[in-house]
Amino acid sequence: MLNVRKVLKNKLNNCQLPWIAFFFLITLDKVSKLGIKYFFPKLVVLNQNGLLGIFPWWWGGISLFIIGLWFLRERTYNWELCLILAGGVSNLLDRFLWGGVVDFPIFGFLPAFNLADLMIDLGIILILFKGFSKNL
Repeated sequence: MLNVRKVLKNKLNNCQLPWIAFFFLITLDKVSKLGIKYFFPKLVVLNQNGLLGIFPWWWGGISLFIIGLWFLRERTYNWELCLILAGGVSNLLDRFLWGGVVDFPIFGFLPAFNLADLMIDLGIILILFKGFSKNL
């Protein structure tokens, strides 16, 4: 007997669902940035530099290219890479659309960031967690 749940789970996990999530996360980030720009324009910070304003912006493009090659080579389409790529592509789109990454300060003591930055951070944390859990 064919187990429909198992077949659907394998199909969605192997290819389709991470791609759907990838485009959904980019859309979610864009909507959040447009909402902040429209409703709270004084909170918007346009980051024209790279990571934390330290590195040149093109380092992100090179990193995104390398991670994209890894993503395609692995062909596992894991969630960690999906998060990192969605955040990176969304920030790269900001650079082309607005000349810099749209950030917004949430707390005065933290640097300005956006949803795409959180996606990148979460993807890296998940990769580290997965790596450490395999070594235990």
